[in-house]
Amino acid sequence: MLPLLLVTAFFSSLVVTLLLVPLVRRLAVKRDWVDMPDLNRKVHHRPTPNVGGLAVASGFGVGLLCLVILARVTETEISLPGAIVVFGAIIMILTGFYDDIKRIGFRRKFLIQVGVAYLLIIAGYELDVAQIFFSDGPEYSRALVTIPITIIWVVGIINAVNLLDGLDGLASGVGIIAFACMAFIFGLNGQDPSLFILAALMIGVLAGFLVFNFHPASIFLGDSGSLFLGYMLAVYTLQGSSSENSILALLIPLTVLGLPILDTTLCMLRRVLDGRSPFSSDDDHIHHRLSRLLSHRKAVLALYAIAAWFAIAAILMAISNFVSGILIALITLSAAYVGIRTLGYLDVNLSMLLRKNSNGSVESKLDESDLSTNELSLRQHHVHYDVVHNNRTLPVGFAKTRGPWRRDMGIFEEPPVDTSSTEVSSGAQSQKNSLVFESLFPEIDEKNPAPETKSGATEGHTDGHSGGSVH
Repeated sequence: MLPLLLVTAFFSSLVVTLLLVPLVRRLAVKRDWVDMPDLNRKVHHRPTPNVGGLAVASGFGVGLLCLVILARVTETEISLPGAIVVFGAIIMILTGFYDDIKRIGFRRKFLIQVGVAYLLIIAGYELDVAQIFFSDGPEYSRALVTIPITIIWVVGIINAVNLLDGLDGLASGVGIIAFACMAFIFGLNGQDPSLFILAALMIGVLAGFLVFNFHPASIFLGDSGSLFLGYMLAVYTLQGSSSENSILALLIPLTVLGLPILDTTLCMLRRVLDGRSPFSSDDDHIHHRLSRLLSHRKAVLALYAIAAWFAIAAILMAISNFVSGILIALITLSAAYVGIRTLGYLDVNLSMLLRKNSNGSVESKLDESDLSTNELSLRQHHVHYDVVHNNRTLPVGFAKTRGPWRRDMGIFEEPPVDTSSTEVSSGAQSQKNSLVFESLFPEIDEKNPAPETKSGATEGHTDGHSGGSVH
């Protein structure tokens, strides 16, 4: 009966999500629930619906209902998420949805996430790390260790997935890899078969959404989807044991989710070292740096490969003894160190020297002949950002698509190129871009008026990659 339930879970959630995404996208267009491009962190160049989490959550709910009905008809006992887990998921969806359309401060979101994590602890979901910290004494001493660690785990994974959702299909694809890997590990350890059913539900939902979310995406997960996905991943890792050894039981889920955890850790450290709040936003995530080196699709596929590599390492840890598992963990950590060093994240001092001064220009007296390849790449990144930001450039076609985008459901064609016209000089192009910016963001141009021009053109300058909501 388990194979039938697995097939039902996967295909019911897949089909329902495939049917719901176009409806949610149409509703988002009608209600103006879209993510508008900007000149800073967002890499898409067309207004795109950003409430895809509504379709993802609805597909999961309908699939779960189909499972309950089938289990009763066939008189099969299965263990599905309890009321508190479902309630927590609803809170995450509503919080993310409100943030997508109205915006919520990070403090409020953080408090809500802590409250949801505490509800999970009340329901019996916890990360039992008491033995690691030698707290095998009375129950209250174990709780003093288990409760805060569990809250940190749940809140951390939720925000890690939220921060990872920066390129088309990235969070959805990494979520599929993580659920598949954890389900396989739980199967190796003889865990409850119901865990396979829950994984099949989530994989079906994410696969259905990925059809519309892969580059070029016509809809984004938004916070409603990324918070829900992060919550479900955190809950899923708490539902079973990945190893009999307490240390490996903690290291294995950390490795499975190594990509989002690594990205979040680097973000927090980089912002603190740069004198900013760790909760501030920027455009220097791992996926941002990769997308500057590769095309949008290749960057996403490369990150899929990295996530799969973390997953394989976790599986090897699960089938190994303690010593071998620790050795695999150290090898994985060493490889991750090489990766972040290659991307230039360890050039902290140079990064701080190259920050912009008060008038927005890059300030550096370094001799380029003394810089390494990684340092030069980092320096070019800051210079490129300043040029784009100060010239206030916008992507090609943005001025034309902002008006009629409703009729096209978020899917646009590039404006036709007039081969008979002469090429515009760089100075005239900058003036054109300023006019485009002025027509779209008049409240900013009141403070910084654009230079006058006789051309009156409305074409922008192509820069960056399309798609992907960024946090």
